[in-house]
Amino acid sequence: MTLGLWKKIGWLAALAAAAVPRPAQAAAADLDRNNDGFIRVAWLSAPQQAGGINAADICSDLESMLKAAKPGKPVRVAFEPVTLTRTLMGWWYHPDAQAARAQLFSGAYDVLVLAEHDACVNDYPEFFFEGVRAINAQARTAGLRTALAVMSRPGLSFRDKRLPAIAEAVYRVGDGCGVEVIPAAFAWRETLARNRLPGTSPVRARSCAYLTAAAVYVQLAGERVPKDALETYWTTRRTTEALALSAREAVANARAARHYSGPFAGVVRIEPRIKQRLKIYVPNTSTDDPLRQNLQFILDAAFQEWFWKTPAEWYTDGFDRYASAFDLVYGDMQQMSLYADPQLYTSLSLPPTNQPTPCTAVFCRLPADDPDGLATLRRLEAISIEGYEFAKTRGMVFVPFPIAWARAHQTDATLVRPPAPGRVNDWLTYMLANMLYTTVTDRYLPPPEKAKPRHANADHPHGRHDLCARIGFETLRQLATLREPVNALLMSSGTYRIDADRPGFVGIRLLDRPSREARVFCATDIPGIAQLSRESLIFTPENFDIEQTVRILPATNAPSLFFHVMASVQSEDKSVDGANDLRPFLLNFDDRSQGSLAFDRTLISPRTGYTVLLRPTERPCEIVHVRIAQNGRFTQEIYFSPDHDSGSPVQLAPCADDYAKGTLLVTVSTTSADLRYHDISFDVAFRVSADGTPVPQVRVTAPVPDSVIEGPAFVTARAEADAAAGIGSLTLFLDHKRLGIATAPVCSAAVEKGPPQSRLSAGSYTLWAAATTSNGLVVGSAPVTFSVREPLTRDTPVARVAGPAPSTPSDKKVNP
Repeated sequence: MTLGLWKKIGWLAALAAAAVPRPAQAAAADLDRNNDGFIRVAWLSAPQQAGGINAADICSDLESMLKAAKPGKPVRVAFEPVTLTRTLMGWWYHPDAQAARAQLFSGAYDVLVLAEHDACVNDYPEFFFEGVRAINAQARTAGLRTALAVMSRPGLSFRDKRLPAIAEAVYRVGDGCGVEVIPAAFAWRETLARNRLPGTSPVRARSCAYLTAAAVYVQLAGERVPKDALETYWTTRRTTEALALSAREAVANARAARHYSGPFAGVVRIEPRIKQRLKIYVPNTSTDDPLRQNLQFILDAAFQEWFWKTPAEWYTDGFDRYASAFDLVYGDMQQMSLYADPQLYTSLSLPPTNQPTPCTAVFCRLPADDPDGLATLRRLEAISIEGYEFAKTRGMVFVPFPIAWARAHQTDATLVRPPAPGRVNDWLTYMLANMLYTTVTDRYLPPPEKAKPRHANADHPHGRHDLCARIGFETLRQLATLREPVNALLMSSGTYRIDADRPGFVGIRLLDRPSREARVFCATDIPGIAQLSRESLIFTPENFDIEQTVRILPATNAPSLFFHVMASVQSEDKSVDGANDLRPFLLNFDDRSQGSLAFDRTLISPRTGYTVLLRPTERPCEIVHVRIAQNGRFTQEIYFSPDHDSGSPVQLAPCADDYAKGTLLVTVSTTSADLRYHDISFDVAFRVSADGTPVPQVRVTAPVPDSVIEGPAFVTARAEADAAAGIGSLTLFLDHKRLGIATAPVCSAAVEKGPPQSRLSAGSYTLWAAATTSNGLVVGSAPVTFSVREPLTRDTPVARVAGPAPSTPSDKKVNP
């Protein structure tokens, strides 16, 4: 074949390709989707966009372009204002906008263009997604073509850095919801880049309105702006020709550009902790909290062990919030604002820096006494934004419970109604508990068949829990990824420890029916340590919900190996493609060896500091509870776990006698379900030096040592230190619980083993104090023990109370 013939064929192919129209484009006449002979376009946005861009001007210009493209065809571009709320999400759920929504989706319109204010897109991308998702779903049902316009404040230069961030969020939302995106804001940047208008032009806002209309027309109609639409009252034809060219170039360039990469990471996010035992801390002292009971029910059904602590243990037992590395901390805004104070519920002077950061999740409580939910819907946007901003400013995860509640209300209003006045809606509580479970595990657990706990509402049937849990899961997963299709890989296992005599098993199935065949690949994260009975599974639309089992056998004799079994889906169905999960296992656990713990050093002084690091020498397989005692008094407790064995800080406080002897004796004792670390006790002698600094005297002056107090009683402790030594802080302790701290040589605090303002019950109590001087010297006091006895009754013999005689009441004293 000759070169000339090749060239001829190439020209013919090029002409044929040019003659074929693009499937994504449509002529202006094709915008009449309902075939009623009338082109109707609705523009839904706030009346004015950033930079003074008037939505009414956009609609007027777009209508002129459509009329010029098809003379004689009736055209109407209607502006639907969003005035009751700031966001499209708020407009969608607001009950007072019901009439506007009904008119918009009545079937009269052909095209719906959505535009969100750039501040809402930039500040609340998850709420922007929710509004677009809900509106687009309704528009799809009504047969409307939906488009999403990128709007941004017009910059002074084409190098403005705000537009790419806004475009990234808009294109993510558009792709996630299946909505075409119109790069309207890029047209102004193209105008500045080509020097067609200056950034300080007096008609900048009006030009941006025309550019937006031109970009919408080019995107929807797939053709140039008609010449008859270039005549305007506010500028010259030459200017509008340049603007129309900028709009056409912006649409063409945006089609070939990549506007985002990687997964989305926002304030609503999922932070999975794949562990056999989840360590959870809840800043809520209530023991019969329905949310706690529902979450524990879910963990129990998922064969997930837990370690649960609250401030109630701090009040009663002195449990320090930093004693363990927690996986999840959750609460409402009031509870999490208390947790945000690093000095609450702890005896440590500074938080440890080597602990894994927990997933801190906050949710909003909804207004009470609103049986029909209308008042809540009116305030939905404000409530959600308040919680979102609270989480965003503190680096927390926002759990979108109000949005899930609104979705449940639209699904069936009976789901959100209280069963009776004053009673908790267990469906919604179970939904929130499932959302918290998904936040920390990235999993969804269908409600099991076993009965709910005894506190659950008896008039709430099982099926409603399933519906609400699914709504909560879809809400959280969609807002965390900005993608609408949601399917999941369900992986379950009731085994954890595996050896030659006890194989492990995992069950795998899909949550929803896939549209195409889905293949699940299984593997271990450490190659060659375990043998899987099947490395690939096939799920079809017919057997997607039938669980398939994979058996796990050891392939090595190496002792005590921690590994994960992973599963990932590959499919042409995009809703399930890439779904994955994994489960932890312990292989060939050997508890015959003796575990041990070690300090990083044995010398303490003002120069080296008084905080030492204690860590286990081998990774434990269970939680190890460690108690620290100094000079015979219990001063601190620590919890090690399989995921936190790098060490925990221990605070030491030698007394004056220890400085005189040059040694401090510290006793370490342990308890654990891991037999290697169970019932260990050993002493460590630390070398103590004051580095030549005078050692001040520190003492507890009240209560009197060995005194007996009539109970129950309010008791106030007092500690003093030598003021001449330059005391920087003085701290009072009840065993290992910090009662109070002062920056003076005198410290007083209430002695409590319960919530504030609680009386001491009968028992024996040990107090001690620790002072820190301005040059870093730490000195502890001798312990002081006192007792509280049961109150005297007629049957109790009169006993003499040791210690000072009680003061005589007077008219000036107030009985607490």
